[in-house]
Amino acid sequence: MSFDLRQVLRVPQCRLAACLILVDLAFIGADGIGRVLRDLHGYDGLLAHGLMNVETDRGVPELFVYTKTVLIIGLLFAMYARLRQPIYLAWSIIFVIVLIDDATRLHEVLGGDLVDAVGLPALFGVPPQIWGETAVWIGLGLLVWLPLRRGFAGSDRPHTDVGRAFLALFAGLLVFAVGVDHLKVMLHDHVRGLGLIEDGGEMIMISLCVVAAVYARVVLARPRPAASDGPTGSLATPGPGGSRSGCA
Repeated sequence: MSFDLRQVLRVPQCRLAACLILVDLAFIGADGIGRVLRDLHGYDGLLAHGLMNVETDRGVPELFVYTKTVLIIGLLFAMYARLRQPIYLAWSIIFVIVLIDDATRLHEVLGGDLVDAVGLPALFGVPPQIWGETAVWIGLGLLVWLPLRRGFAGSDRPHTDVGRAFLALFAGLLVFAVGVDHLKVMLHDHVRGLGLIEDGGEMIMISLCVVAAVYARVVLARPRPAASDGPTGSLATPGPGGSRSGCA
């Protein structure tokens, strides 16, 4: 199953889902403009309000991310319920963990508790909190490794192709959620705007995951004529005669 961008955007539902990225960019842009206006002119209007800040807990942008994550979980679990391919159950579990961590800041809380319990020192100039959070991320990774491994082993093509696409997208999500987050803590006094890059990047990666889930749901979970299946199990996308809607 190919996830070529042109092929994905031929699916009307995917073009509609891709509009989520435009909403993300609107939130990111509004936040950035609000920060500049506040710093330069003391602006304290709507764009500078905490609820519109992408870094604010329970702010409008974060609630938007929660909504998208719930949508991903629902789509993936629906795929598992319909097709009984365990890779979808594995990824739905992973995104449940993502939602819980995002809503409760689980890795930060547990990382801080680990630092206090063990007395982790600063090593190589890296704050103890970073080491604690890294240990928690490793633990969470080990927690999801087994269901993910079983998901790949127990699923057929092209469903494993979907799983690999989510692996790539999830790696991109971790770059922002872990990598940029750690840089933000380490360089807080020297570099501004890393928080906006971190949370803005997470928003866009989650939207891309929604697009991938919608594409898999539309292409794989609908009834198809037997002749549409090739010898390798590859699937055709809707032809040019299908309906056209969405942003494009």
